[in-house]
Amino acid sequence: ISPNGKLIAAAFGKDSVKIWDVDTGELLKEIIATAKINALDFSPDGTLIATGLSDGRIILWGVMP
Repeated sequence: ISPNGKLIAAAFGKDSVKIWDVDTGELLKEIIATAKINALDFSPDGTLIATGLSDGRIILWGVMP
């Protein structure tokens, strides 16, 4: 859940993250990575998601499209 409580993100399958609006349930964005996602977290300001991948990389993604 984002720091402001307005977004929720979850890893799906092996290589994707989906981000929803908590109030409406609307899917806002899907992120596709090139390796299995082992971890994810929002940045403190809620504008980025960090993903930890199975190949050892950490990638930062913009939250909004």
